[in-house]
Amino acid sequence: MADSEKDAPLVSFQITNPVAYLKNWWNKVMASQAVTIKIPVIPAVLIILFLSGLVSLKTFGAGPWAQYLPFHEVLWPPTPPAQEISPWRETAFTGVLHQSLDGKSFYLVTASQSEAITLEVPANVELIKLVNRRIFAAGSFNQETNVLKVREAASMEILPQRPTPVPVSPNIATSSAEIISTPSAVPTVSSASASE
Repeated sequence: MADSEKDAPLVSFQITNPVAYLKNWWNKVMASQAVTIKIPVIPAVLIILFLSGLVSLKTFGAGPWAQYLPFHEVLWPPTPPAQEISPWRETAFTGVLHQSLDGKSFYLVTASQSEAITLEVPANVELIKLVNRRIFAAGSFNQETNVLKVREAASMEILPQRPTPVPVSPNIATSSAEIISTPSAVPTVSSASASE
């Protein structure tokens, strides 16, 4: 056998660099991926798209970064802070006055028996004389603490033990063409009875 006719090796082992292989493969892939897009753009459309993008940023949550836009105050003026609603209101209640078990505070049970209202009165008003009586009390009422502050004794009044209904005349429905005569205090003589 000649040297030119070498026998192929029985076992051949070769190690190549995998990073170089991956780089070469990636370069081949990227070389065939060139894409060119041409879109004609009208400036008016571009401006509309830009402004709608800004509005959507503010609307859909650009969050804290929206405040740094130069026209933020013009497009979205700051909202005024919400005013605190006072829990106090001027009102009046009627009910039966009761004294607490400790004897230090008084409360008014309303006619509907649905709530008890704590009364705060000036020092010159003696409520002990009004216990278990129906009273009318006017003043400032706190809806959160259920307290009625009476400013003066004139804002309280003793009422009859039972409410008396006010008589009301029945409403009679009549047509607009029909005239209802009402009796007068002075009697009148009709012309028919005067001729007889």
